[in-house]
Amino acid sequence: MRKFLVILLICLVASPAEATWSLIENGAFGTATAAGATVGVTGLGADAPIGRVAIVHCSAHYTGAGSSGATTVMSVSDNDGINVYTRLVERTVNNATTDQIAGLFYSQLTNILETTDTVTCNTGNGSSEGKVVNLWIFSVSAGSTVAPAGTTAQGSGTSTSYSTGGIASLSNIERLWLGAISMSHSSGSITCDATFTCGSSRLANTGTALTSQILNTGYLVQTATGDDFAGSISVSRVWNDLVAALEETLAGGATRNVGGMMGFPGVRR
Repeated sequence: MRKFLVILLICLVASPAEATWSLIENGAFGTATAAGATVGVTGLGADAPIGRVAIVHCSAHYTGAGSSGATTVMSVSDNDGINVYTRLVERTVNNATTDQIAGLFYSQLTNILETTDTVTCNTGNGSSEGKVVNLWIFSVSAGSTVAPAGTTAQGSGTSTSYSTGGIASLSNIERLWLGAISMSHSSGSITCDATFTCGSSRLANTGTALTSQILNTGYLVQTATGDDFAGSISVSRVWNDLVAALEETLAGGATRNVGGMMGFPGVRR
């Protein structure tokens, strides 16, 4: 019996059930208010080594969108041009008074991102005025790879509550969930989803509410088959709400699973 308990303890300690998503950097952001397509962020607190995961949130005033819905006009790059930033989700809202675009991107770094490097979001629209970019860095297990498991988005020009409608029907394993809510306003406030860990709101104030931008972002490491990113804003303005889930595959090919092992119940993190 003692031998069995020792073996069980070793399995539990060595199991891939331990969470490894860890937020390393959440304070880097950039804003721009003059007409132009790009906004950049420089000034990580420390160099981000190869294998770390960069999460980039962008939102911008947008002119001439024509319609609302999913778009693929934004792009993200850094000044070294080696790391590849992949679009998770992007959406545009076309409104009678103003248009807005928002995107969520990630990169598992293949080149060191240094404190002096600049990560740039291109809105795809040279007439964009208010623009915000936010940069997070996460660590994962050495040798792991990450990939999107699900994304969705929603937008409006009239509501003071926001919701993406949620992601559902995923397998019950641990993932990094990401949310981003942005709106066109110069002084409004955003109430973030209470189940997520959220950063401070980022403001690009052009002096005009219709062309300014406010962005707030959140993350959650949990084992779940689905989730949403929902909350409220203080004024009825154009907004886009994005949510995505990233999944880690360990070096040996296993996914990170805290849904239970050897008959023990799983834990929601």
